[in-house]
Amino acid sequence: GTTTPELWPPHTRPAATLTVANTDDWLTAIAAGRGSGVSGASTAAMHPHPGVAYVPLDDAPGVPVLLARRDGPGHPALP
Repeated sequence: GTTTPELWPPHTRPAATLTVANTDDWLTAIAAGRGSGVSGASTAAMHPHPGVAYVPLDDAPGVPVLLARRDGPGHPALP
């Protein structure tokens, strides 16, 4: 996914951003001390990294998760 400063209210936007090609590059940059990031809990399970600590943000608001699928009739197991 892509996170841009516009996702933050103007008074809380980060002063600088870092552009990376993929999740592995993002985690490598974090491990090297070049930044920090916020991600879903699934990132910790799917992309463990020895130089990155995944710290739960217990007071953070929930984020809606949606299923993207082809429009029209689909598989009967999907809504």
